[in-house]
Amino acid sequence: MTNYIEFDLGTFTAIGNGDAKDLMNAYIYYTWQQSNNATESAPEIALQGSVDGNNWYDIDVSSVIGGEMRHIINRPIRRLRASVKSMGDATSIDVKCIGAVIQ
Repeated sequence: MTNYIEFDLGTFTAIGNGDAKDLMNAYIYYTWQQSNNATESAPEIALQGSVDGNNWYDIDVSSVIGGEMRHIINRPIRRLRASVKSMGDATSIDVKCIGAVIQ
């Protein structure tokens, strides 16, 4: 049985941190994607995790023009957010994620 949650981590038009998502469960498998309209200079987007909601750490980073999908395994995390560290030449970045537990 697979238990999963899908969530939108935000649409960004400037650098900054997105709203934190409290997942209620510590999922151990994540697939996240970023899509952007950059053409020459890649943005830098981090997926960040926190145990307490105050201290945030990069779990994974994507720096690809146009976007990509990435996978994280065996990292149980209670809270997630996206953090755009650089826009590159993008004017819009969308970040989405799925967390799963396979029982």
